[in-house]
Amino acid sequence: QGYPLFFCYIWSHSELKGLFEWLGEGLKNVVMFREKETDKIIVWYDLDEIDRFRTVIATKVDSDDKWFGEVQDAFKKYWKELQLYSQEKKTIENVDDLKEYYEIWLKWWTPMAILFEIPNIKSLPKSIRDIALKGRVETQEFSDSGDEAIETFFKKYYPKFLSLWRLMTPKEMFRVDKLSDEEIDVIQQRGDGWALVNGELSMLEALDDKLNELGVRLETYSVQEEVREIKGQSACVGNVKGKVKLVLESHNINELKEGEILVTEMTTPEFVPAMKKAAAFVTDEGGVTCHAAIMAREMNKPCIIGTKIATQVLKDGDEVEVEADNGVVKLLRRVG
Repeated sequence: QGYPLFFCYIWSHSELKGLFEWLGEGLKNVVMFREKETDKIIVWYDLDEIDRFRTVIATKVDSDDKWFGEVQDAFKKYWKELQLYSQEKKTIENVDDLKEYYEIWLKWWTPMAILFEIPNIKSLPKSIRDIALKGRVETQEFSDSGDEAIETFFKKYYPKFLSLWRLMTPKEMFRVDKLSDEEIDVIQQRGDGWALVNGELSMLEALDDKLNELGVRLETYSVQEEVREIKGQSACVGNVKGKVKLVLESHNINELKEGEILVTEMTTPEFVPAMKKAAAFVTDEGGVTCHAAIMAREMNKPCIIGTKIATQVLKDGDEVEVEADNGVVKLLRRVG
């Protein structure tokens, strides 16, 4: 949620090309887009490709004793370099510094993505999955706040672009001194939404044409009738009843009250203050090593993930029972 276009380029490059360095192949299709009404970045993967990706990782780990260690070393090396920025021991003072920051992120993102996926591969030894999960837990908050160094840079040196930099591509940011009025106008138009399909940027209205060209269809989940019971995956056991607080935008996080049930698409580190107050968590997305699952186990709170439709079915004030032991959310009373 909320990633600037700068990081979406890094993310896309990592999945499509960076994986070749480590696995000899990458994902075929990565679709990202941002709609006008929200600051959330929506990312689509082919689940068959994710399964293949996991199989290739497992084969690498099993066939090469050194490979997992090399991924770890690269992950740690570039994480240390990035930490200098988050700890404000190093700052971005000019475009060359920004390019360096970009290159470090590129080098870190792919081993990070591999380590973040390893805990989901049940065929791998638990010792390896635990090591990878530890790295994910320790760095997840940092990896979601890497834009602060760039925000500071623009605030200090290019304040006139402070409201636009999140809509700029890396190349545009690298030539910020030379952007023409026409280019600035194009960047501003992205405020109405943009699409990034396999690393190619376009306006959001062109997304369908691009997907048709690739033969790609986005599968969506919709609720056609009254649903009284929602099923998902238990991330932390426990049963609790309470009122729903639906959080679809980050700026609504602070509205959650003590003892309410947090219902959202997925959680990120900025959700933690609300999660401390919530009685339980229910999400549309996520696996057993997602942020919500990790935090639920740390806080020992009932959590159901991967429901797909919770945010469509449940409304603010609905009374529900979260039976995390069984991975079920029951609607007890509809608000209104």
